[in-house]
Amino acid sequence: MKLYGKDKLTERLAEFAESGRFPHAILFSGDKGTGKSVMAKYTAKLFLCEKKGGIPCDMCAACHKAEKNIHPDLIDVLSEMPREKYAVTELRKLLAEGIIKPNDGDVKVYVFREAETMNDTCQNALLKFIEEPSDFNRFVFTADSVGAILPTILSRVVTIPMPPCGEKECRAALIDSGIPQSKADELVAGFGANIGKCLDAYGNETEMQVVEIVKAISQGLAEKNEFKTAAAFARLSNRDLQQKALPLLLKVFRDGMVYTAGLDSFDSPCREQAVMLARSVPLKRLDLGAREIQTFIERQSLNPNVQLACAVYASRLCELIL
Repeated sequence: MKLYGKDKLTERLAEFAESGRFPHAILFSGDKGTGKSVMAKYTAKLFLCEKKGGIPCDMCAACHKAEKNIHPDLIDVLSEMPREKYAVTELRKLLAEGIIKPNDGDVKVYVFREAETMNDTCQNALLKFIEEPSDFNRFVFTADSVGAILPTILSRVVTIPMPPCGEKECRAALIDSGIPQSKADELVAGFGANIGKCLDAYGNETEMQVVEIVKAISQGLAEKNEFKTAAAFARLSNRDLQQKALPLLLKVFRDGMVYTAGLDSFDSPCREQAVMLARSVPLKRLDLGAREIQTFIERQSLNPNVQLACAVYASRLCELIL
């Protein structure tokens, strides 16, 4: 099982395993595309591996079954839910089976992907299950953000933020996935070192187009060039492009504000443009611009004429920023 940019994380898990202090419940948190599901499977294999070492051996029957998603003691809870959405009735039925001993080995591993999508009722139903587990039950959670997870759940799991992946590792992952190097370079330049986002965008021309347009809008504003900004907005020729571009533009503004505050942390693939905005636009105006973009997003469905709306957006943002 090949991992990219996760060396320190796997070392930490190995220390847990080798010291006999492996927590019974782990939560991996981080943005979409950062490898949470991959780490969840890696951890499940670490629990199930017959060699019981610091890393999954990837040679034993348990590792092979886990890799192919056919291990009887590896339960992907979300896939067991109707329409792959957490539902309390089905969740309680599944949890009731937790008292049944493992089929193949000495542990059963429950994986709760996208745990932040569970409502409070589901989380409360889960609480006792992880609070008083059977000796053979282990739990792995993933969540884009821990903000929607109840404090009572968080207090009973070890939360591990996903480490960032470097551009070199991301590019290697894309090439290993069969993507030509030139295209891999383009994806990394457009979406940053987020393997999942790059893979999702591969072959999706709309996603690439949206990033290019948002970069052009941001650059036009950073250069205080009203014509360039209006021309970039005019490229949002349909509602689908607009609905994808405006939230991304909002992220660029917020990234610029974060950078102005002295933090080198970016949520959008338009890092260079966010830095340009931060260096050329005062923080107060960035904040006003971000608020205006949020208003645009909330009113999108009320605009019958997309092109006219884009012209208004461009004019209003230029007025605030320039």
